[in-house]
Amino acid sequence: MIQLHRLSHPDQPFVLNADLILRVERTPDTVISLTNGDKFIVRESMDEVVELVRDWRGSLIQRAVQGSDAEPARLAPVVHLADSRPAPASE
Repeated sequence: MIQLHRLSHPDQPFVLNADLILRVERTPDTVISLTNGDKFIVRESMDEVVELVRDWRGSLIQRAVQGSDAEPARLAPVVHLADSRPAPASE
């Protein structure tokens, strides 16, 4: 997630899932188009958005390579459902 500022509300930051970015354009304002068709006009320059995405992705890779000091999430046990088909007849 990256933090940005809408051009219309420069004092109110919002976070954007960078995985949804399809395109970033300079028109002269910075317009971010998402894969779902939404568009955001932001205060940050196109180069700043690219740098924010690059830093965010790099941080994900760094965490994956180094591991985390946090305790791993505990997963619920796997529950196997019984097969509902009848067992084959034995001879």
